[in-house]
Amino acid sequence: MYRQTVSTLLRRLRLPYRFDTEFRSNLSEGNVAVSFTTAGRTMMPASRYDERSHAWVSLSDEERTAMSERYNLRVGLIIAALCFGADESVNNVSIRIDSMGLEEAVAQQDSAISKLMAQALGAFERMPSADMRRGGSKADPKDGDIHGDPTHSGSMTAGSDAMPFAQPSAQDSSASDEANSSVSPNEDSDEGVGSARPSGDGENGNSDDADSSDGQSGDTNRDEDQTDAQFEDLMKGVDFDSIALSVPQGGQQGTIDADNEAEDGHEDGNDPLAVLRSGPTAHNMATVTFTREAFMRHLKTDGLNNPIATYSAFGASLNINGAIPRNPNPQFTLRDKRFSPLGSQEEPELSDVTLNGEASRVLGTDNITGLSIQRADLLQRAVSDFHRIAADESMPSVSKAQRAMAIVEANGDPELNRLAPAVSSALIDGVDTPDLDFTLAKDLDAQRVKARDLLFSGQVDQAIASLDEAVSKIDALYAGTGAPRYFNSYAERVVYNRLFATSDERTVLIPDNLFYAHMELADILAQLQGAKAALPHLNMMVSYAPAYPLSHMRLAVQLAREEDWNSARAACLNALRVSLDRDDAAYAYYRLAYAEWMLGDFDVAVACYIMSEHISPGKIASLDGELQELLARAESQCILVPVSFESAQQVLASHDLPVWPHTEVADIVREAAKVSVDKAMFVPARTLSVAAARMDDSADDGIDMAQAQFLRSLNA
Repeated sequence: MYRQTVSTLLRRLRLPYRFDTEFRSNLSEGNVAVSFTTAGRTMMPASRYDERSHAWVSLSDEERTAMSERYNLRVGLIIAALCFGADESVNNVSIRIDSMGLEEAVAQQDSAISKLMAQALGAFERMPSADMRRGGSKADPKDGDIHGDPTHSGSMTAGSDAMPFAQPSAQDSSASDEANSSVSPNEDSDEGVGSARPSGDGENGNSDDADSSDGQSGDTNRDEDQTDAQFEDLMKGVDFDSIALSVPQGGQQGTIDADNEAEDGHEDGNDPLAVLRSGPTAHNMATVTFTREAFMRHLKTDGLNNPIATYSAFGASLNINGAIPRNPNPQFTLRDKRFSPLGSQEEPELSDVTLNGEASRVLGTDNITGLSIQRADLLQRAVSDFHRIAADESMPSVSKAQRAMAIVEANGDPELNRLAPAVSSALIDGVDTPDLDFTLAKDLDAQRVKARDLLFSGQVDQAIASLDEAVSKIDALYAGTGAPRYFNSYAERVVYNRLFATSDERTVLIPDNLFYAHMELADILAQLQGAKAALPHLNMMVSYAPAYPLSHMRLAVQLAREEDWNSARAACLNALRVSLDRDDAAYAYYRLAYAEWMLGDFDVAVACYIMSEHISPGKIASLDGELQELLARAESQCILVPVSFESAQQVLASHDLPVWPHTEVADIVREAAKVSVDKAMFVPARTLSVAAARMDDSADDGIDMAQAQFLRSLNA
C-alpha cells in the first residue's frame, strides 16, 4: 500500500516541469530513498519582472542556473514531505538529485564543433605549404588499409591514381554481374580511367556530344574549364594521396601514426570528435538523508525558503554554486541494502521462507518454494543444499544422508532421484557430495536440433519419429512423479495453486523444453497429417500447463478444424478463465464466438465477438467480416442479438459465461500481488502486479505512469 501511495503522489505532483523519479522503501527499518533528475537551466525563465523598475529584466545564465538549483532542491523537500506523510513508520527519507548534464553536453559539443571548424579552415589555409599533415609513408597501402566489404569504399583514403575498379566480393558478385551485364570490359575500363580526368578533356570527351552542343553550352564548358584551371592552380603542390583526413566511419579506424597524433595534440586522447560521439553524462547534484523530527521542525520554521541552508543542516553532499562543498562523493544509491527489505530480491526457487495465515491462503502454498517455476534453479539449489549438509560437522553421516534424501523426496524430480545414490554414498563416507550433472534437458535439446536437421533435409517421417520417441521417454519418466507441470510465469503458478492444485499434491516441474517439444510436434503434425494427429501432443500441453492460456487456445484451434464444436467451446472457456492478458482474452472470445455460432447460439456468438473487439480493438483482422455476416444471418432469422458492449456483457452473464476481466483469476492475482509486496517477495510480485494492472476495463493495458513508478520500485 505504501509503494502504491507514494507512486500516486509522485505522479500527481503539479509541477511546471516533469522529472524522472525512482524510489525504494524498506518500512521494516523505516528507510525510504528517492532519486530524481533535475530541471536544467534551459527550463528556467529567460527573464523576470522587476518590481522596482516595473519592467522585464533578462536573466543571465548564472542567474538561471541558480534558479534551477533552488527549484530542484525545493522539489526534493516536497518529495521528502510526501514520503514522511504517507506512513508514520518512515523515520528517514534519503533524497538523491542527479543532473542529466544536458546543458553541459550541448556546451561541450558547441565548443568541439567550433574547434573542428577552426582546425579544418586552418588545414585548408596550410594546404600549399609543407605543414599539411600526412598519413604515413609510401609503404602504406594505397587504399588506406581498408578491408572487407568493397561497398564501404567511401572511407578509403586512396588518391586519384588508385585502381578504378576491383574484383567484387563473393556476396556482391551477383549484383555486380547484373549491373555490368550490358557493359563490356573495355567500356567499363574506359569509363573508369576517364573518371579520373576532367570531363572537358578532348582525349576522353564524346565527339558527338561536342558537335551537337550549342553556343551557350560551349560558354558553360569554357567557364567550367576556367574554374577547373583555377582550382588546379590552388591545389598545386598538394599530394592528396598522403593527406590523412580520416574520420572513423562504421566502426573502422584509420591508421594514424603516433608522431602525427602527438603533432595534433591527440596523444592524451583529446580528440574533439569524442565529445560529439559521446552522450550526456549524469552527475550528482545533491544527496541528503532527512530524519523525521528534525525535518518537521525545519519545515515548520523555514518551509521551502532557504533550501540550501536546510540541506546543509542535514549534512548534505551538495555540488552546486553558492554552497560550501561537503562530502563531494554521493552518500548513497538506490541499490543500497538499507533501502530494500532483506531477501526481497530472492527467487522463490532459491528461498526457504515459510508462509502462514493469510499469505498461505492467498498464494496457495505454505512455503515460498511452492511458487517455483524454474526446474533448473530448484536442482541447483538441491546441489547447494547437499554441499552445505556435507560441510556440517555437527551432524552424523546417517542424519546427513536422511536429510539429503528428504530434499530429493520433496523435489520429486526423476533425474534427481536417479542421481541420489551418489549423494547418499558420499555423505555416508563423510566426503563432500559430487557436483551433479543434469543432462535430461540437454539431451532433449540435442534431439530437437537433430529433428530439425532431418526435417530440413527432407526426412520428415524420421524427424517426427525421432523427436516423438525422445519426448515419449521423458513423459514416461514424469508419469509417476506426482503432478508434472510447466509454468510460464509466477502469476500462473499462483493461479494454478488456487484453482487446480489439490491439498496433498506434489507438484514436479518438468524441463521447459519438454513443453516446447510437444508444441513443435503438434504444429508440424497439424500441418502435415491433420489436426487429429496433433491432438495427443496438445492434450499433453494442457495436462502440463492447465493455467497457461496458450495451451487451451492451440487445442481449441485444432478442435475447430475437426469441427468438434463442443470440445472447442470448452477449450475456449478454459483459456478465458485463466487469461491474465487482454490479447489472450480477446482471442479466446474470438474462437469462442465461432464455436457458439456453429452450435447455433447466435446471441452468445455476437456477444463474444463484441467482447473480443472491445478488449483488444483491431487486433483480429477477420473479426469484423465474420461479425457482419453473423448479424445478417441473425437478422434474416429474426434472432435478437446484443448490439453494444453493455448488452454483450449482460448476455454472457445470463449464460453463466466469463465476463473478462471480472473473472475469478482477477481477484486471485490482485490479492496475491498485494500479499507478495507486503511480504517483500518482489520477484513474483512484479509479475503478479503487472497481471493485476492489466486486468481492468481501461482502454490501455492498465500500466499508467503511477503504476509504472510502482513497478520500478520493486526492482533491485
